[in-house]
Amino acid sequence: MKKINNFFISIIVVLGLIGCSITPDEVIQTSLNGYTYNSLARNYLDRPTEVSLRGDTFVVKVQGYGQDDIGMLTVDREDVDETVAALDKYLEWDSLATKRGDVIKKNISKVGSYTYAIFGTKPGEHFFISHIPVLGDHLDVNYVGQLAVLFPRDEVIELRKLLVQFKTNSFKRPDMSVYK
Repeated sequence: MKKINNFFISIIVVLGLIGCSITPDEVIQTSLNGYTYNSLARNYLDRPTEVSLRGDTFVVKVQGYGQDDIGMLTVDREDVDETVAALDKYLEWDSLATKRGDVIKKNISKVGSYTYAIFGTKPGEHFFISHIPVLGDHLDVNYVGQLAVLFPRDEVIELRKLLVQFKTNSFKRPDMSVYK
C-alpha cells in the first residue's frame, strides 16, 4: 500500500512540474482581423481576432459565430518564409484578378499541414484562405472541427508584416520594468 501511495505522489509531483513548465501564450497587440462566413448576412465579415506567440509558433485565432466556432492559423518559425511567399503570391494574383475583373479560386501552396489559396467571391474581392484539406480539397471549410481563416488584401499585408516581425523577433513589447 505504501508503494502505491508513493507511486501516486510521484505522478502528482511530475504532473505538477509539467504544468509549471507550460508557458502561456504571449498575446500580441495588433489590428489584424480574420474573416469568416456569416450565413445571415450572406457575406464574409471580420471577426474578433487574437494573435499570440506560443514558443516558436505564431498563432492567429479567429472567433466564429458560435460559442465553439474558432478558426486558427498556426505558423512555425521554420515555415515563415514559405508562408510569406504564399502571401506574396496571393497579393500578386489578387492584383491581377482585380485588374482583369476575374473571380478566381486556386490553391497557392502547401506549407506544413495548411494549404493556402486565393478565394474569390466576386470581382475585386479575393481572400487569402488557410485551410486543412482532410476530405478532399475544399476551399471554404476545414473538416477538422475548425473554421477556415480568411484574410482580405489589407489584412494580408498586416499578416505579412507580423510574420516578418515574428521571424526577426522584433515585436514591440511593453517595458514591464517600470511596474515595480
